[in-house]
Order: sequence, then structure tokens, then C-alpha cells
Amino acid sequence: MMNDRKKIILIALYAIMIVAIHIMHPGDAEFYWNLTTAVNIVTAIIPIFIGLVAIRHFGISSLQGKSILFIVLMIISWLVADVIWTLSGDALVSAADIFYLAGYPLLMIAIVYGIMIIDPDILTEKKKILMLSLISVILVAAYFSFFTFSWDPEITFLENVLVGGYVVADILIIIPTLFLISNVLSGTFSKPWLFIAAANLLNLVGDIIYNINYETYAGGDPLDLTWYIAYLLYGAAFIVMIHETGKITSALKK
Repeated sequence: MMNDRKKIILIALYAIMIVAIHIMHPGDAEFYWNLTTAVNIVTAIIPIFIGLVAIRHFGISSLQGKSILFIVLMIISWLVADVIWTLSGDALVSAADIFYLAGYPLLMIAIVYGIMIIDPDILTEKKKILMLSLISVILVAAYFSFFTFSWDPEITFLENVLVGGYVVADILIIIPTLFLISNVLSGTFSKPWLFIAAANLLNLVGDIIYNINYETYAGGDPLDLTWYIAYLLYGAAFIVMIHETGKITSALKK
């Protein structure tokens, strides 16, 4: 059976391969579009499969199992959105947006479970919560300085609503991820959540760049790499989570 280190190496090699594909643009336009469409699907399936294995390992009743479940559900939701968006011909507004937006609260729930795993006593740490809350307010204010809820009369009603919706969705990720990063730096079971925090930040960066250039974005854009690497980091996190838990369990038995 393949050990955890080899699994991580395989994920890293796959990441290098898809980066090379997006840089080199092999074949003609049609071949490249088909290739990147396949990459889109495969890259999402990888963490879904690893996540299902991890859920079976931990059990759905555990905090680890619940956190992984909600991340897997998020990725499934975004995969469905990608398929719908591709079939719609890269439409700016489509049913895909429903599934894209649905993924954000699922991820937020997963992060909350992660914080509970790393720091079960966080609710009693009032000074820490206050400090993180103030930093969150500053970050949200900075975010709103770039993306506001202002109404643009030059685009459709649905486009305006969706732009505002993605701003709210990103905030759902910014604040809990900040709390997660804080706990990752001091928690006792933090290594897999370091991967997840990095994935969340990559998703956020990708969203920000997309929001700036959404009118010119098309499938196969190098921007996709931010979301693809995030998917792979989630998959790597699940592997590390199983590995770290095994180490702790083995140490307790001695």
C-alpha cells in the first residue's frame, strides 16, 4: 500500500504537470480547451476521492470527519458549477453561480470545525477573540475599499447581484480563515490545517483576480491554477490529517 509521503509526492507531480500545461498551451485551441476541461474535472475529483477515504477513516461523527465532509461537499458543489458553466458556453451569468456561491458557507462550516479541533477552548479566550475581531474588521474594510456593493448600471441586474454575492462569499472565508491561521500557529494538531488555510487563501486570491477581470476571463486561463492548487492542497491536507492522527494515536498507546 502506498505510504503517505508518496501520495503527497504524486499530488506535487500532478500540480507541476498542470502548471506546465497552462504555461505551454499544447496543441491548437480546441485541443487545449478539451485538455484543460479534463484537468478541471480530474483536479476536483482527486480531493473528493481522498476526502471520502478520510471520512471513512475518521467517521462522520468526529470533528475531523465533519470538517472533511463539508470541504468535500464544497468541492462537489464547485465541480457541478464548473460543469454547468462549461456547458453554458462560459456565460457570465448562469445556474453555475448558485453552486459556486453554495460552496462558501460549506467551507466556512468546515473551518469552524477545524478551529474547534485545534483550539477547543477558543470561546473562553476573550482577549484573543477581541484582537482577531479587530484585525478582521480592518481586513474587511480593506477588502471593501477594492470591492463595494455599488450598483453598476452598465451591467445586468443579475450581474450586479452576483458581484455583491461573491463579495459576501469572500468575507465568509476571510474572517474564519484568519481565526484558523491564528490557531494553526499555536495549536497542537495544526499541520493539516496549515494546508487548508493556504488553500483558502489561494481561493481568495483567485476570486479577487477574477472579480477584477471577470469580463475577460475564459476557461483555461492561468488564473485557474490558483483554484486547482487549492484543490490539491485540500487533498494533501486530508492525507496529512490521517497521518498526524495516526502518529498521535501510536504515541498514546506507548
